[in-house]
Amino acid sequence: VVWYKVFCGAMAAVYLLLTFLGIFLVSEGAHDEEAFINGIFCMLMGPPLAIAFGLGIFWDEEPWHWIYGIVLICFTLTSCCCFPVSIPLLIYWLKPETKSYFNP
Repeated sequence: VVWYKVFCGAMAAVYLLLTFLGIFLVSEGAHDEEAFINGIFCMLMGPPLAIAFGLGIFWDEEPWHWIYGIVLICFTLTSCCCFPVSIPLLIYWLKPETKSYFNP
């Protein structure tokens, strides 16, 4: 569970940086339509995902949090750059010991 919390913290930081990248792209991309649209997309997607992963750090030992965790882990499987971290974490998350941690 500790590595899951580290994973959530790292992903929250990545999405927070994505928000700042979006702000930069919108401010600098006034003449470039593609950069402007990408900046708006980054500004819209960054904060909700940063909050979602940030909440994964603090919630603990509730039965529904196991489902929340697996959804966050599976969400990162949509990006191949996250495979080296998310696949081992998913294998660990599906173990019966981890499920029993969340079902007191």
